[in-house]
Amino acid sequence: MNTVVDGALTIDRMMRSKERDREPTVSGFTPDELYERYNVITEGRELFGSNLIPLAYDPVWAMALGLNNSSKFLRKRGLGRLEDFSYTDAQMTEAMMEGLKNVSFIGLKGYMEFDEDQDGVDDILIKQIR
Repeated sequence: MNTVVDGALTIDRMMRSKERDREPTVSGFTPDELYERYNVITEGRELFGSNLIPLAYDPVWAMALGLNNSSKFLRKRGLGRLEDFSYTDAQMTEAMMEGLKNVSFIGLKGYMEFDEDQDGVDDILIKQIR
């Protein structure tokens, strides 16, 4: 097995940026403070999937900020309100896509932003097995 994997490269998303643990996230809390709060809530138990917290935290904030931007977009153009959402309303879809274009913030994984296709731009981690 060692012969097979020696020198292999792995590529993965960075789940938590250790060097930014003292920098406040979009919520105003640092990653360390958020994990401390998590530990209080879970009474120090590490629940299944807790290592995936950044995969939920950052997208939830992105959606919230994107919806806020969408609401402003709709108001400026006189196109209604988010509360009037309908799956068949193309203008609402456009507003939501436009709302994500201007979203950028510091999350648990670090700086979060979207490209022109509204895809998240992630930091990646490259490791070589030795």
